[in-house]
Amino acid sequence: MNDVTGMPQQAVVLGGGSEIGRHVLAALARRRLRRVLLVGPNEDSLSATAAHLEPLGTEAATLELDLVEPDATERVVAEARARLGQVDLVLVAAGRLGTADLDALD
Repeated sequence: MNDVTGMPQQAVVLGGGSEIGRHVLAALARRRLRRVLLVGPNEDSLSATAAHLEPLGTEAATLELDLVEPDATERVVAEARARLGQVDLVLVAAGRLGTADLDALD
């Protein structure tokens, strides 16, 4: 549930191991974010984000998952319900860069 100032307290971050996700979460953690589910394809980067948030007072769980998998949406929803209950914010910081072949097109 958002706190009395309207700030989210529980969030799901798709791309939770990304640099942009980490920086946005750090700002939210300083403003009362308490629990987060970090979702992404690389456990090492998810764990690094979780470790970054711990001293800021935010509890982070991780879910190693490539979002292009057919059942990804269902898995994220199930994990979010199990670990967080209510979700105040979903942050999408995930994406795929194009290939070098696209740069060659004119």
